[in-house]
Amino acid sequence: MPFRLVLLCTVVTGLCFWASELIYEIQDKNRSKIGKKVEVQFDVAYYLVVISSGLSLVSSACALLRRYPTSEEEHLER
Repeated sequence: MPFRLVLLCTVVTGLCFWASELIYEIQDKNRSKIGKKVEVQFDVAYYLVVISSGLSLVSSACALLRRYPTSEEEHLER
């Protein structure tokens, strides 16, 4: 399960970076006039995706490291 989450986060981050680079290249090639330079940057959105992926990995790691009671401890509590 954790390996799938790491793989998913890596794939999503890679796709976001790839899409932002494609959009930047298209934007750079399709400028009609040299004097007018409108530029859109996707760096903040990319960093947010990376941060959210990292936080989801940390939260899943914390859930895996959580100590669950054994069957004996559950029996003693009853």
